Amino acid sequence: MTKQNQTITKIAIFQKKEIRKIFHKNEWWFSIIDIIEVLTDSNIPKRYWSDLKIKLKKEGFIEAYENIVRLKMTSSDGKMRETDCANTETIFRIIQTIPSLKAEPFKRWLTRENRSQDCTYIYDLEQVLINKINSSLWWHVVPSDPNAYKKRGKFLASTFNQASFYGRPNNNPERVSVKKPLWGVSELDILRTLFPNNYEELEQSVKNVNEKKWYQNRIHLDMKMYRNAKKMGYDSIVLLVPNAIKDLKINRKPKSIELNLCF
Repeated sequence: MTKQNQTITKIAIFQKKEIRKIFHKNEWWFSIIDIIEVLTDSNIPKRYWSDLKIKLKKEGFIEAYENIVRLKMTSSDGKMRETDCANTETIFRIIQTIPSLKAEPFKRWLTRENRSQDCTYIYDLEQVLINKINSSLWWHVVPSDPNAYKKRGKFLASTFNQASFYGRPNNNPERVSVKKPLWGVSELDILRTLFPNNYEELEQSVKNVNEKKWYQNRIHLDMKMYRNAKKMGYDSIVLLVPNAIKDLKINRKPKSIELNLCF
């Protein structure tokens, strides 16, 4: 974490809650404490953030931690005080570690905030992702179970080689049309949204591919994810590689995308 100079503090509103932001290095930087308070409804967001910083290091989010900058913002008493801030890309990584039903609507709100008139060359990340998905060709391996589509959805991969991991892909790729994807740069990110109360337990159930029951656990989890995503109004589940946000910010398709259509 580093210290930097800053400009005037401005206020953004998410679900009637204030989030401080400043324009720094040609993009918006947001108060992490304010975001923590909004997503968790914690009475002591500073303590929550202090514990979360330790968790970030333990779970390997070193890059996200190093991109946190201390900037002076106007505090509740009207004085300028240093607080931890992050840009959109880093905020997205931090949100992955916070189990909150507000995470997905907050992501959409955050990308809209970045398109305000003071900020240039920043895309709505979700809309860029949707455009890339709908303009691409997709490879599919037909499942042996004819009822699989109703149970788990339809899985597709962005490359032939990636799809080959699951079997022999169709000779001809296909196109898709999605409007409301649930997306993340790790499966844990997606599980947090779908199962905020037991996402860690579910992730552990499919972590060891050498377990005898791994395949059955994988199928069972896919079914649960599919059902919950549909209930929450998503038409697809999209798993991206960790550095995908960098690609989306420059309007480029990420190298690897796994897609599950929720019929």
